[in-house]
Amino acid sequence: MMKKMIRKNTVFSLLLIAITSVISTPIFAAPVLNGIAIHSELSKEQFLAGLYVETTSDKANGILYSQEEKAIQVRVLADKFSTRRFKRMWIEGMAINSSPAELEKHAGHMAKFNKLMKIKLAKHDIFAVTRGKDVVTVSLNGAKLGEIDDLKFFDLLLRTWVGPVPLSSEFRKALLTAGQLDADLLNRYETTTPNDERIAATENAVASRNLASVKIAQPSLPASNKLKLEIAKPDISIAVADELVGNTISIDLPEIPQSDGIVIAPPVLAGNDESTEYVNDTLETSEATPEVAIADTANSAPASVVMKDETPEDSVIESIFDDDEEDDELTPEQIITIASYYPKLVKWTQKNIQYPTRAMDRDQEGSVRVRITVNKKGKFKGVEMLEKAKHELLNKAARAAAKRSSPYPKIPESMNQEEFSFTMRMTFRLPPKG
Repeated sequence: MMKKMIRKNTVFSLLLIAITSVISTPIFAAPVLNGIAIHSELSKEQFLAGLYVETTSDKANGILYSQEEKAIQVRVLADKFSTRRFKRMWIEGMAINSSPAELEKHAGHMAKFNKLMKIKLAKHDIFAVTRGKDVVTVSLNGAKLGEIDDLKFFDLLLRTWVGPVPLSSEFRKALLTAGQLDADLLNRYETTTPNDERIAATENAVASRNLASVKIAQPSLPASNKLKLEIAKPDISIAVADELVGNTISIDLPEIPQSDGIVIAPPVLAGNDESTEYVNDTLETSEATPEVAIADTANSAPASVVMKDETPEDSVIESIFDDDEEDDELTPEQIITIASYYPKLVKWTQKNIQYPTRAMDRDQEGSVRVRITVNKKGKFKGVEMLEKAKHELLNKAARAAAKRSSPYPKIPESMNQEEFSFTMRMTFRLPPKG
């Protein structure tokens, strides 16, 4: 009888140990939504942004430093979506949020990422970048476009959204909600998906291009061709909060504020009032190209035209991939040049921002996001108001600053282009009273 009891107790103990062992074994959760943000331009919604993490957090540094699996998703809302501007968003974001050493190290990755985005994004498409255990995967509607074999590149991309200089402080804040999601926004996010026909077209196009099995390796720059990258630090003496927090980013990221922070108002210069001349919301010339065109086609020989019957495979590929944008084939060297030139333009413009006297007297604050275009000699060509402040005095000040900054630094000759467009945010914030 005693032996039976001992035997039963032994079996029970072994079972208890087994259960305890299973419970104590670490279980790695799949990434979940940490936050959802909406990005708009010209008062039109462009896309929904989703940030996925294994451990939710409201701290940007915690997410950026985390070695867990993470992902970012873009769900297209616009009927007409500019992939070229979308690519420029990433390049500018990485340029302003990274150190020169980081940009030089990842120049090849940035060029490859730019090439992977030679796609035609349509309404309800889902563009995703996933940081896995070993590689970073880029996909469209679930079909893998390619891989990048450096996990740190994902965090470089992520800084564009939640780094010291995000698309906007509101955009960053919406992504850092630690999983506390608005029910209506979540429903909208989850229902913004491509239909079965679009998914099948994407899969077929990717298969036809033989991209599903491509693994992108980091190319090294030849020693003789390496360019010295000098990032101009933004001028923190003027009220441009979203563009200034953190200055130039070192490899060790600073603690990122969760608000616009305290920004000292700039001095009021002579002639700084409603008498300032307006600048048109659109470019001054209808021939102005609002985006970067790297390739110089003006002096090139005309391409020979070969007529051929279009196959069904060609039609499928053309519905997804954009092979006509040859001017966006950026090399690592060109990436470095752009990454160095862009912060210089931002700093140059910041020096010419003036807080209108009447706006300060009325306690008017706000934020304006603009796209400025200059020609090869640095002459101002036009400004587009991507996001306006609710106070027209501040919109007027932003337009005036863009025009007042002319001439800008010349476009580097190595970029070989006639025009250059860049975006920046100007935030007008009064110092605290008392």
